[in-house]
Amino acid sequence: MARGAALPKPFWTTSKIVGLALALILGIGASGYVIIQYSNGRAASSSHSANVCTNGATNYPTCNNNACQNEGTFPNCNPAPTCQYGGTYPNCSSPTPQCKGTAACFTDTVTYVVDGDTLDVGSTRIRLALVNTPEVGQPGYAEAKQFTAQLCLVGSQALVDEDDGQTSGSYGRMVAVVYCGGANLNAELLRSGFAVLVTYYCGVSEFAKESWTGCP
Repeated sequence: MARGAALPKPFWTTSKIVGLALALILGIGASGYVIIQYSNGRAASSSHSANVCTNGATNYPTCNNNACQNEGTFPNCNPAPTCQYGGTYPNCSSPTPQCKGTAACFTDTVTYVVDGDTLDVGSTRIRLALVNTPEVGQPGYAEAKQFTAQLCLVGSQALVDEDDGQTSGSYGRMVAVVYCGGANLNAELLRSGFAVLVTYYCGVSEFAKESWTGCP
Protein backbone atom coordinates (compact mmCIF):
# COMPACT_ATOMS: atom_id res chain seq x y z
CA MET A 1 0.00 0.00 0.00
CA ALA A 2 1.33 3.42 -0.86
CA ARG A 3 2.39 5.50 2.02
CA GLY A 4 -0.12 8.14 2.96
CA ALA A 5 -3.16 6.22 1.51
CA ALA A 6 -6.31 6.31 3.77
CA LEU A 7 -7.39 3.02 5.41
CA PRO A 8 -10.99 1.86 4.65
CA LYS A 9 -13.43 2.31 7.54
CA PRO A 10 -14.67 -0.98 9.08
CA PHE A 11 -18.41 -1.74 8.53
CA TRP A 12 -19.16 -2.65 12.15
CA THR A 13 -18.40 0.48 13.99
CA THR A 14 -18.95 0.90 17.69
CA SER A 15 -22.09 2.96 17.14
CA LYS A 16 -23.62 0.32 14.83
CA ILE A 17 -22.90 -2.45 17.30
CA VAL A 18 -24.49 -0.45 20.12
CA GLY A 19 -27.53 0.35 17.97
CA LEU A 20 -28.03 -3.30 16.97
CA ALA A 21 -27.78 -4.39 20.59
CA LEU A 22 -30.39 -1.81 21.64
CA ALA A 23 -32.70 -2.92 18.79
CA LEU A 24 -32.43 -6.57 19.88
CA ILE A 25 -33.13 -5.66 23.49
CA LEU A 26 -36.20 -3.61 22.51
CA GLY A 27 -37.50 -6.36 20.21
CA ILE A 28 -37.16 -9.05 22.86
CA GLY A 29 -38.83 -6.80 25.40
CA ALA A 30 -41.81 -6.07 23.13
CA SER A 31 -42.29 -9.77 22.35
CA GLY A 32 -42.22 -10.62 26.02
CA TYR A 33 -44.83 -7.95 26.78
CA VAL A 34 -47.18 -9.32 24.12
CA ILE A 35 -46.79 -12.87 25.44
CA ILE A 36 -47.47 -11.76 29.02
CA GLN A 37 -50.58 -9.81 27.99
CA TYR A 38 -51.90 -12.79 26.00
CA SER A 39 -51.34 -15.12 28.95
CA ASN A 40 -53.03 -12.72 31.33
CA GLY A 41 -55.99 -12.42 28.99
CA ARG A 42 -56.41 -16.18 28.81
CA ALA A 43 -56.13 -16.46 32.57
CA ALA A 44 -58.73 -13.74 33.07
CA SER A 45 -61.04 -15.41 30.61
CA SER A 46 -60.64 -18.78 32.31
CA SER A 47 -61.20 -17.20 35.68
CA HIS A 48 -64.37 -15.51 34.44
CA SER A 49 -65.69 -18.78 32.99
CA ALA A 50 -64.98 -20.54 36.25
CA ASN A 51 -67.13 -18.08 38.19
CA VAL A 52 -70.31 -19.89 37.18
CA CYS A 53 -72.24 -22.30 39.37
CA THR A 54 -72.26 -25.77 37.89
CA ASN A 55 -75.64 -26.47 39.49
CA GLY A 56 -77.27 -23.52 37.74
CA ALA A 57 -77.51 -21.27 40.82
CA THR A 58 -76.90 -17.55 40.46
CA ASN A 59 -74.99 -16.70 43.67
CA TYR A 60 -71.40 -17.80 42.86
CA PRO A 61 -69.31 -19.02 44.70
CA THR A 62 -71.73 -20.44 47.33
CA CYS A 63 -74.16 -21.58 44.62
CA ASN A 64 -76.98 -22.30 47.05
CA ASN A 65 -79.63 -19.64 46.51
CA ASN A 66 -82.09 -22.10 44.93
CA ALA A 67 -82.48 -19.81 41.92
CA CYS A 68 -81.78 -20.97 38.39
CA GLN A 69 -80.06 -18.79 35.80
CA ASN A 70 -82.20 -20.08 32.94
CA GLU A 71 -85.45 -21.00 34.68
CA GLY A 72 -86.17 -24.65 35.46
CA THR A 73 -86.19 -26.28 38.88
CA PHE A 74 -83.26 -26.07 41.31
CA PRO A 75 -80.81 -27.78 41.77
CA ASN A 76 -80.47 -29.25 38.28
CA CYS A 77 -82.31 -26.25 36.77
CA ASN A 78 -83.78 -28.31 33.95
CA PRO A 79 -87.08 -26.96 32.62
CA ALA A 80 -90.05 -29.19 33.38
CA PRO A 81 -91.03 -31.42 30.47
CA THR A 82 -93.96 -30.22 28.42
CA CYS A 83 -97.08 -32.25 27.82
CA GLN A 84 -97.66 -33.34 24.24
CA TYR A 85 -101.42 -33.14 24.62
CA GLY A 86 -101.60 -30.11 26.89
CA GLY A 87 -102.07 -29.90 30.65
CA THR A 88 -99.50 -29.71 33.44
CA TYR A 89 -96.58 -32.11 33.84
CA PRO A 90 -96.31 -34.84 35.17
CA ASN A 91 -99.93 -36.00 34.89
CA CYS A 92 -100.49 -33.73 31.85
CA SER A 93 -104.11 -33.14 32.69
CA SER A 94 -105.87 -29.87 33.36
CA PRO A 95 -106.82 -29.61 37.06
CA THR A 96 -110.01 -27.74 36.21
CA PRO A 97 -111.27 -28.75 32.76
CA GLN A 98 -113.99 -26.57 31.31
CA CYS A 99 -116.39 -27.00 28.42
CA LYS A 100 -115.80 -25.09 25.20
CA GLY A 101 -118.29 -23.90 22.63
CA THR A 102 -122.05 -23.71 23.05
CA ALA A 103 -123.23 -27.34 22.76
CA ALA A 104 -124.23 -29.53 25.70
CA CYS A 105 -122.02 -29.50 28.78
CA PHE A 106 -122.77 -31.52 31.90
CA THR A 107 -121.26 -33.50 34.75
CA ASP A 108 -122.68 -36.87 35.76
CA THR A 109 -121.76 -40.33 36.96
CA VAL A 110 -120.06 -42.89 34.74
CA THR A 111 -122.55 -45.78 34.64
CA TYR A 112 -121.15 -48.15 32.01
CA VAL A 113 -118.16 -48.60 29.72
CA VAL A 114 -119.15 -50.07 26.35
CA ASP A 115 -115.68 -50.19 24.79
CA GLY A 116 -112.60 -48.00 24.45
CA ASP A 117 -114.33 -45.08 22.72
CA THR A 118 -117.93 -45.40 24.01
CA LEU A 119 -119.30 -45.08 27.54
CA ASP A 120 -122.43 -44.04 29.40
CA VAL A 121 -122.38 -40.93 31.54
CA GLY A 122 -125.62 -40.69 33.44
CA SER A 123 -128.29 -41.79 30.98
CA THR A 124 -126.39 -40.47 27.94
CA ARG A 125 -124.30 -42.70 25.72
CA ILE A 126 -121.13 -40.89 24.64
CA ARG A 127 -119.07 -41.58 21.53
CA LEU A 128 -115.66 -39.99 22.02
CA ALA A 129 -114.87 -37.29 19.43
CA LEU A 130 -112.05 -37.75 16.92
CA VAL A 131 -110.75 -41.05 18.28
CA ASN A 132 -111.36 -44.67 17.36
CA THR A 133 -110.49 -47.82 19.30
CA PRO A 134 -110.63 -51.47 18.11
CA GLU A 135 -114.02 -53.16 17.86
CA VAL A 136 -114.96 -56.49 19.45
CA GLY A 137 -112.81 -59.25 18.03
CA GLN A 138 -110.09 -56.90 16.83
CA PRO A 139 -106.59 -56.86 18.38
CA GLY A 140 -106.38 -54.29 21.17
CA TYR A 141 -110.11 -54.24 21.94
CA ALA A 142 -109.81 -55.53 25.50
CA GLU A 143 -106.81 -53.33 26.29
CA ALA A 144 -108.54 -50.16 25.06
CA LYS A 145 -111.72 -50.94 26.97
CA GLN A 146 -109.74 -51.65 30.13
CA PHE A 147 -107.84 -48.37 29.76
CA THR A 148 -111.09 -46.39 29.52
CA ALA A 149 -112.63 -48.32 32.42
CA GLN A 150 -109.62 -47.59 34.63
CA LEU A 151 -109.44 -43.91 33.76
CA CYS A 152 -113.21 -43.36 34.03
CA LEU A 153 -114.24 -45.70 36.83
CA VAL A 154 -117.90 -46.67 36.98
CA GLY A 155 -119.40 -44.60 39.78
CA SER A 156 -116.95 -41.70 39.34
CA GLN A 157 -117.85 -38.25 38.03
CA ALA A 158 -117.16 -37.23 34.45
CA LEU A 159 -117.46 -33.93 32.60
CA VAL A 160 -118.95 -34.17 29.11
CA ASP A 161 -118.28 -31.48 26.48
CA GLU A 162 -120.34 -32.10 23.35
CA ASP A 163 -118.66 -31.43 20.02
CA ASP A 164 -120.20 -28.26 18.53
CA GLY A 165 -119.39 -29.56 15.06
CA GLN A 166 -121.20 -32.88 15.53
CA THR A 167 -124.35 -32.08 17.50
CA SER A 168 -126.35 -34.46 15.30
CA GLY A 169 -124.55 -37.29 17.10
CA SER A 170 -123.53 -40.71 15.85
CA TYR A 171 -126.07 -43.58 15.82
CA GLY A 172 -127.96 -42.10 18.73
CA ARG A 173 -124.82 -41.34 20.71
CA MET A 174 -123.58 -37.89 21.73
CA VAL A 175 -120.17 -37.08 20.23
CA ALA A 176 -118.04 -35.41 22.89
CA VAL A 177 -114.83 -35.06 24.83
CA VAL A 178 -115.01 -36.68 28.27
CA TYR A 179 -112.93 -35.62 31.28
CA CYS A 180 -112.44 -38.05 34.16
CA GLY A 181 -110.52 -36.94 37.23
CA GLY A 182 -109.38 -33.89 35.26
CA ALA A 183 -107.89 -36.03 32.47
CA ASN A 184 -109.03 -35.74 28.86
CA LEU A 185 -110.04 -39.33 28.02
CA ASN A 186 -109.91 -38.72 24.26
CA ALA A 187 -106.38 -37.33 24.48
CA GLU A 188 -105.17 -40.04 26.86
CA LEU A 189 -106.37 -42.79 24.53
CA LEU A 190 -104.38 -41.24 21.70
CA ARG A 191 -101.33 -40.66 23.86
CA SER A 192 -101.30 -44.23 25.13
CA GLY A 193 -101.69 -45.70 21.65
CA PHE A 194 -104.99 -47.44 22.40
CA ALA A 195 -106.82 -45.23 19.90
CA VAL A 196 -106.14 -43.66 16.54
CA LEU A 197 -107.15 -40.27 15.24
CA VAL A 198 -110.13 -40.20 12.88
CA THR A 199 -108.83 -37.54 10.50
CA TYR A 200 -112.10 -37.50 8.53
CA TYR A 201 -113.73 -35.48 11.31
CA CYS A 202 -110.86 -33.00 11.68
CA GLY A 203 -112.67 -30.77 9.22
CA VAL A 204 -115.85 -30.53 11.34
CA SER A 205 -114.92 -31.06 14.99
CA GLU A 206 -114.65 -28.03 17.26
CA PHE A 207 -111.72 -29.75 18.98
CA ALA A 208 -109.66 -30.20 15.79
CA LYS A 209 -107.40 -27.22 16.56
CA GLU A 210 -106.44 -28.48 20.01
CA SER A 211 -102.88 -29.78 20.25
CA TRP A 212 -103.81 -33.19 21.63
CA THR A 213 -105.73 -34.16 18.48
CA GLY A 214 -102.87 -34.07 15.99
CA CYS A 215 -105.31 -32.98 13.30
CA PRO A 216 -103.48 -31.70 10.20
